[in-house]
Amino acid sequence: MLPAAIIAPGTGTGTDTDIGSGTTADSVTLSVTSSVKSFATAIEAKAPPSETEKADSKQQAFNILLIGVDSKGAEQARSDVILLVRVVPATKKAILISVPRDTQVHIAGVGATKINHAHILGQARGGSQGGVEAVIQAVSDLFQLPIHYYAKTNFSGFEQFIDEIGGVSLDVPHDMLISDNRTLLAAGPHHLDGARSLDFVRERYSLENGDWGRQTDQSLLLKAVVQKLLEPEQLPSLPSLLARAKNDWVETNFTESDLLSLAWLFKGFDPKLVSHIQLPGHSAMGQDPLVGKMLWYWIPDLKQISEITQRLIKS
Repeated sequence: MLPAAIIAPGTGTGTDTDIGSGTTADSVTLSVTSSVKSFATAIEAKAPPSETEKADSKQQAFNILLIGVDSKGAEQARSDVILLVRVVPATKKAILISVPRDTQVHIAGVGATKINHAHILGQARGGSQGGVEAVIQAVSDLFQLPIHYYAKTNFSGFEQFIDEIGGVSLDVPHDMLISDNRTLLAAGPHHLDGARSLDFVRERYSLENGDWGRQTDQSLLLKAVVQKLLEPEQLPSLPSLLARAKNDWVETNFTESDLLSLAWLFKGFDPKLVSHIQLPGHSAMGQDPLVGKMLWYWIPDLKQISEITQRLIKS
């Protein structure tokens, strides 16, 4: 049985975004200090989450939020990756929805800002769990959907997890010049370790489609991880691996039993049953109340997003 939604839609709408050229995480942290009191007041004033879509059957669809933060430890961080996953047990299908870091959303007590600022705001108020809850609230409000499960990791946790499972194999769809270390990742089949996998999912500057290309690459990597976890030779060690992941690399509200049930559900995983959607909208510049300067945003098309939500519910 699924839990009640840990976060259900509130009163705001939002998007996630990058901080923008010339703006650092440190400068956002300074702005957060002055914004967190109004953010906390607004959050506390919200109605408690409803229990919409509470599941009474293992066959009911549910929503998972995957969050990757741009840190290597416990320092304050923004959400570098936000992926909403709709799982449909009855058909063994999954729908991945990438939420761009630059998506403009309304965050209570702050106003219209980038969605990737939600984590650092929530973290300043309530630690790591506060950061998770703030991102979940922003995504739930944007899609008007409850979130049942979440999993969050940082750069170090991601690398260590990939190395622990022995790396992943995938077909890199295009040449990539990795900006952080100026090395080439050529198009074609590769077996990637943790560090190279992190390069693959973070790189956007050398891609023809920029962040949109990166979102596609992130979905490819996620499929490769699932395939690796469900290989027959991996299954005997899966319980201990998932237990260690929960303890060492990933923050999540999945129980170990939940994770094993999910793995069993997708035994014989077919990547063709996983689809990927990118958030509709358009780019624009606007004044950001958190950092006090003009930033580029991805402005979500709320009408098209509402249509996506209806399709997800009907799935």
